[in-house]
Formats: sequence, structure tokens, C-alpha cells
Amino acid sequence: MHHHGFRDPTEFEFAYLIPKGLAPRLTLPVWSAATKADYGQPLTPDELDLYRRISGGVDPAPNGHDRILNVFGRRGGKSECVARCLLFEALCVPHGDFLAPGQLGTLAILSPDRAVSCEIYNYVLGMVRGIPDLKKYVEKIRDSHNDRAVQFKTGIEVRILTASTTSVRGPTYVGVTLDELAFWNHSGVDADGEVLDAVSPGLMVSTAAPMRRLWAITSANIKRGLAWEIFEAGHGKADSTWAVRTAPTLLLRPDLTEAQIDRECEGRPAKKLREYCCQFGSASSESFFDAATLAACVDADRGPELPPRRNGARYHVAIDAGFAVDSTAIAVVESRGVFPPGTLPGPAAERVRETSVVYTRAWPAKSLSPQEIVGAIAAVARHFGVTTITGDQHSAPILAEMFSKGHNISLKQRSWHAGSAPDSKAQKFERTRQEMVKGAFRLPSDPAVLASLGVVSAEPTSDGGQRIEKTKGDDLACAIVLAAFEAMCWVSSDGKVSPRAPHVAEHELTPWERAARVDADLAPFYAVHGAGFY
Repeated sequence: MHHHGFRDPTEFEFAYLIPKGLAPRLTLPVWSAATKADYGQPLTPDELDLYRRISGGVDPAPNGHDRILNVFGRRGGKSECVARCLLFEALCVPHGDFLAPGQLGTLAILSPDRAVSCEIYNYVLGMVRGIPDLKKYVEKIRDSHNDRAVQFKTGIEVRILTASTTSVRGPTYVGVTLDELAFWNHSGVDADGEVLDAVSPGLMVSTAAPMRRLWAITSANIKRGLAWEIFEAGHGKADSTWAVRTAPTLLLRPDLTEAQIDRECEGRPAKKLREYCCQFGSASSESFFDAATLAACVDADRGPELPPRRNGARYHVAIDAGFAVDSTAIAVVESRGVFPPGTLPGPAAERVRETSVVYTRAWPAKSLSPQEIVGAIAAVARHFGVTTITGDQHSAPILAEMFSKGHNISLKQRSWHAGSAPDSKAQKFERTRQEMVKGAFRLPSDPAVLASLGVVSAEPTSDGGQRIEKTKGDDLACAIVLAAFEAMCWVSSDGKVSPRAPHVAEHELTPWERAARVDADLAPFYAVHGAGFY
């Protein structure tokens, strides 16, 4: 049943994948050296030099490696290359000869998020479905949401499992892949080390059976967790029980350029160092708004005082409610477009939009009663002519009732969603930062504002995004970002008033905003108000 005669995945790739037009990923120089070393195959002098470069000067073990950590740059082919190794293990390595009748050997793909593991699994699935010579070895494919596996007639399956201490117990593993290990949970329930401890017994094998490998693949993250511990203890160490290698994206992918990576990481040097240059970052979370960016956004002539309302400007008020534990904060953001006096707006590219934080305030927990704070917030809203303010998902219904019945003000909820959707917390913060970098978002000269924005921290996630951490003192920052996001829903990046997100009801719009939904050139508005501001 097995494809005997292939000594390692690169030979299998040459025989079955390259003739079918699939790119020779494993035969790229770095992958060829690493893969042949893992299977105990001799390296050419050039491959040995390359292997020493990525291993920190350590030579490969003569008989191959059973514990492997590859800290490789993003877009370097990690998922596809490991998928090809798994396919080789399932079809060419006689694991099934050492299993009991009816026993199924599992090549598991583990990550805390099953969607991340799907990348490797889909490569395996695509190869067995697209190559008839391989498809005939498939016993069955299970493709439900909670059970995704390709079972082969060799008695081996490639299967996605969630990286939890309960779900990984039980299977007989003939190989395990820990996908994006540096981004796993570092402490608490289902921490990375606990999951590894739960998996390891399933990899135990008699001396006569083929080697069972554990691959850990990841981009670099912060100096914390199992991936960092293995890397720190094993890279460049000849006595390490792990084969630890690291390679930046450009070494793995000579078809990419430095300019492409710089464009992808524009304004994010730490991201480039971590994800593309494979340098682990500080163990503390990365500061989201760097000091230089904040300083460049400050208007020195505007202080923390409550400013007058300006005709033609649009105001957006948001709160971050605390009351009992955290501070309760309010932020007012003004959005307007500036044009040459006495002229109508020209093409969109010539329009200038300015969004500014014009007022903030924070009330420490228990400093005033909720009723007093609600009254103070309502007074600020009335000052700017605002009848609808924004809060996050922690703004309780009773708070909305206090605003409505006591002050005739509506409180609408905008949740801090996780993930990378356009309205997620991370994207709300990222959009605000982008506006700061462009110089289109201004801040008052207020130490409290700069301090709150300065404590905002973020950690990268396994899908290449980021997660905004809850930090003491970030209450003003959260209110500012909520208000800014509302302002950016109204004014698009080209300077036009936006029709806003679909959730905004028609009755919430002013007459000129209703017209803007139909006429993007804003002619009805300027016919009434003239040029100058919007």
C-alpha cells in the first residue's frame, strides 16, 4: 500500500507533485536542506552551509530529528511545506505496519483556532483531490465543521484537532504539527506547555517503528511562551533535544523583495522584525500608539478646555463607562472638511478632511454618583448639539435609560468585537492610528490624552492581525477611538461625506446627510450652507 523507495519528502515531491505542475516548495534551498536533515539524508556542501546558517551553526543529527521548531518568516511557505511532509508520512512511511488491527494512526494539525489549522489541511486536501495517483489511496474524507480529516488506506489520517488539553488526549499520533506555536496561550487553561504535555505520550513508539515527528512551525512573536523557550534554549545549541532553525522571509522566498515587505509593514517596524525577520520582540506587549506619532498629532494651541461649537462641523461623542472599578471617560471628536473660502469643492483628491479630538474628560471610579456623571456627560453632548452618544457593550441598559429619560439623549452600543472584521476592536484602533500617521487626526495638548493613548498595548495574533489588550488607564483612549470610528463612518478617506454604515437609520440623518446618500458631490448641502466646512 505504501510508496516505498522514497527516503524523504523532497524525493516524493519530485516524483508525484512536480510532474503535476505543483510548485517545488520543498526543493527550494532552505526547505530542501531542512527537510533532508530532518529525515537523516546527506546534504550537499551548499545545503550544509545553508543548514548551519539557519540552525545557528549546529550540524544536523545523523539519523534525523523527531522534535523540530522552525521559526520562519511569514509568506515563507510553512503551511504548504509541512502539508507535503504530512502527505509523505501518510503514504510513504510504514507507520501502519506497527499499529494494532483497527488502530488508526493520526497526523494531527494543532492550533488553538481550527481556522488557522485549515491552511495546512487544505493543502493536503487539494493535493489528494487534484492528483489521481494520490486520490486512489484515500479511504474517506470527513469534512464537517468539527471533524475535518483525510483518512488513507495506509491506516493513517491527517486530522485537525483543537489545541486543548482535553481534545488532544486519546489518539495514537504518528506525527503532530503545532501550527503558529508562538501565538498560543502562554498561561492558564490550555497553555502551550500543557497541550504539549498532553500530546507527547501519544507519540511514544517502539524502537523498531518509524520515527514519529513533532513539527512546531511559527513566525516570531514575543519573548514569552513555549516557542520562545524552545528557541532560546535550543537555537545554536548542539546538545538541544530540538532541531531549532530560523529563516527570514527573503531567505525562504527569493522571489519576494524588501520593498514588498516594507510596503506591507509601513509604519510598523516591530511587525517587520517579528513576522518577516524572525526576531522575537519584547516580552511586554507592544505599544500601539508610539510616542513620535502621538507627538506629531498634537495641536499645541489647543488645550483640554471645553471649546465652543463650530458651525458646519460634525461632532461625535463616545463614552467608556466604568463607575465602580474603572474611570468613566468621555471623548468628543469633530470632523469637518476644509476648502478654499468661497469656492465649491473640487475633485475628491483635492479635498482635505480633518478629524480632531476637541474634548475629553475622565471621572475616577466612585468619585461621583452615576447620576452625576450621566448629567455631566449629557451637558457636554448638549453643548455640541449631539443627541446620540456612543458606548461599548459594557454600557448597561440602565445607563441608556438614565440618558433617555433624564436627558432625552440616546445611547447606542458599538461592541468591541474580537478578530479582524472591519468593526472589530483591533480595526477600530488601527483605523485611528492610520489617520494619525497620515496627519488627518489631531489631538489636544493634554497630558491625560497622551498618557491614555500611550498605555494602549497590542499583541500579534496567529492570523497576522493583532489583539488590543485591556490596560489600566486606557479609558480615555477607548472613548477617543469609539468617537473617532463614528466620525470616520461619516466621512470617507477621500473627503466625501459617507452614506455611513448600513446600521444607521434614515431618521438619524440631517437633511443634507440624507441628500449626501444620494448625491456624493454634496451639492444640496453647499446650496444651503455654502463652501467652507462640512
